Amino acid sequence: YRYQLFKGGVTAGTENSWFLRSSVAAVRSPLSVPPPTAPPVVDPTPQPVTPSPVIPTPIPTPIPTPTPTPTPTPVPVPVPVPVPVPVPVPEPVPVPPVPVDPDEPAVEPPTLAPVPPPAAPVTPSVAPAVVSPIPAPLTAPLPTASPGAEPIPLYRLEVPIYSVFVPAAQIMAREALGTFHDRQGDQNLLSGAPGGWARLYGSDIRRDWAGDASPHFDGSTKGYQVGHDLYVAPTDSGRVQRAGVFVGQSRLQGSVEGFAEGFKGTKAGRMKINGDHFGAYWSLVDPGGWYLDAVAMGTRLGGSSRSDQGIRLDTDGHTISLSLETGYPMAVSERWVVEPQVQVIHQRIDLDRQNDGISDVSFDSQDYWTSRVGARLKGRYLIDNLPVEPYLRANVWQVLDGKDTVTYNGVDRIKTQHRSSSTDIGAGLIVGVAKGVSVYFAVDYAAQLDS
Repeated sequence: YRYQLFKGGVTAGTENSWFLRSSVAAVRSPLSVPPPTAPPVVDPTPQPVTPSPVIPTPIPTPIPTPTPTPTPTPVPVPVPVPVPVPVPVPEPVPVPPVPVDPDEPAVEPPTLAPVPPPAAPVTPSVAPAVVSPIPAPLTAPLPTASPGAEPIPLYRLEVPIYSVFVPAAQIMAREALGTFHDRQGDQNLLSGAPGGWARLYGSDIRRDWAGDASPHFDGSTKGYQVGHDLYVAPTDSGRVQRAGVFVGQSRLQGSVEGFAEGFKGTKAGRMKINGDHFGAYWSLVDPGGWYLDAVAMGTRLGGSSRSDQGIRLDTDGHTISLSLETGYPMAVSERWVVEPQVQVIHQRIDLDRQNDGISDVSFDSQDYWTSRVGARLKGRYLIDNLPVEPYLRANVWQVLDGKDTVTYNGVDRIKTQHRSSSTDIGAGLIVGVAKGVSVYFAVDYAAQLDS
């Protein structure tokens, strides 16, 4: 967080105090107080009351009492005391046992209802301050919080940058993984003998992610790969199995914007990631043209970033990427075929814990799952005795639910969502320049659909 000096708190009695705050807060709206009850109206001039006349009660004349005659004192006679007779106690009558039917289920004792716990004490409400906290003079512009709304956090500039590290590494590794046609060119270029291939690629990337810091990346990625078949085995049915390995390097770099210092779209700084790749592939190609392709690739990562306020962070890590892809061409004319394609990619990304001089920074990422559904329309011509195959392609990419978490000092967690979808359309050309040698290239345009 970035802390700013404010005058005033959010509770009554703190309006003249000073606070360092990492968020912009507004006081709650005052509670409505019911109007006081009006006292009853009393007439100030009482009406006189006329007393009723009192009739005196006559006093009767007392009658004289005669003098009593003295009574002689009687002599007491002793009375014998009776002796109590003991009452016999009857013997207890034995109660015969009640026969129990063995087939009858036993009677369960009644279950006492649990006593509900005592109600929690009601915490008295705290009266809000009269005015919202006011930034100190010479403070940079800050957003205005709405009364009663959640405080607006003041993230430092590095937060959007660190939130991009994991998703940017995922994009770079996915670009290096590519598709079957990105690596091999086309099924028709593959023969029954081992062969090698090389690939250069690059693209501009503009991508947004949903999350606490709402990061936006604007940059590019580029790289190369070299691969060779180690095993080629034709089958009796005409299908060809092919297995090989490849190595490569790639780099992703660009600028980052995001939610920082209270505002969205704040320019945060720049970052870059380098990747060293090593992978293996296996493919099965049918004489009819359909194929099945599986790839496993590991990437060693090394990256760095620098925010616009000069804070640097170096990071290292690795990724594991797995891909399974299939396609099935269908003829639409004598020279053109359309090939529906499906691909599923699984990626796991691990970055090391670092410290940027302000706090410890750790990265935690759930696994990425990406699906691709597309189609490729390809023609086949012969120009100056050279086979030429133009093609058009379109894809829809979908990254499934998941999240990345960047934790600061083991306490504050900033989350970024995986879920996004994008589409791309492109055109390419495959030219056979010599026997067993072909050149292919493609140009694509991609656009993000949502995040």
